[in-house]
Amino acid sequence: MKLCRFETSERKTRIGLIAEGHVLVDLSAGGIPSLNSLFEASGAELTNLAKQNLPQYSLADVRLLAPVERQEVWAVGVTYLRSKKARMEE
Repeated sequence: MKLCRFETSERKTRIGLIAEGHVLVDLSAGGIPSLNSLFEASGAELTNLAKQNLPQYSLADVRLLAPVERQEVWAVGVTYLRSKKARMEE
């Protein structure tokens, strides 16, 4: 199951499920308005939504968006040599 955010040709941001082939099922039309609500949904709910007659788009007809909204994002790691040296000194 591949989940995503996407933008339609009308510039509307939606939540989607990439199904077999290159078909994108619009979960927003089934009551999933944001990534937060998607993360709170159970696997069974998502499976049931995917079986409904929701609007579908071809991947070629939409623009995939970054998979974040307003969630707090944390990252860990050393990305710069100077930072690495500082961590080694600590």
